[in-house]
Amino acid sequence: MDPLYYPRYDHVRVVIFWDEVAWVAIGLEFHICGQGDNVDAALSDWRRTFDGEIRLREQFKEAMEDHIMKAPDTYWERFEASREYQTLLCEDENVRTLEVRVEP
Repeated sequence: MDPLYYPRYDHVRVVIFWDEVAWVAIGLEFHICGQGDNVDAALSDWRRTFDGEIRLREQFKEAMEDHIMKAPDTYWERFEASREYQTLLCEDENVRTLEVRVEP
């Protein structure tokens, strides 16, 4: 794998909140969304989308930062105001740590 196009992201943050009909997970470093019937399902959906984006960028030899912007400030603020849910030490090539917070 070419490390230029398939980087190991050291720390990725996700905020999860209830949005009227579903739980929504928003990535901060990469504005990628997932949703589900519960917090874990929303995080799992986000993770599938994130991993898919990495595979797509690898296929086209592109860096994620060139195609997916950071989340808008409002989501960073929601993350800061949320309670810690879990910090995962990942054993894959995509992310070293994944910090997840859930809005109260």
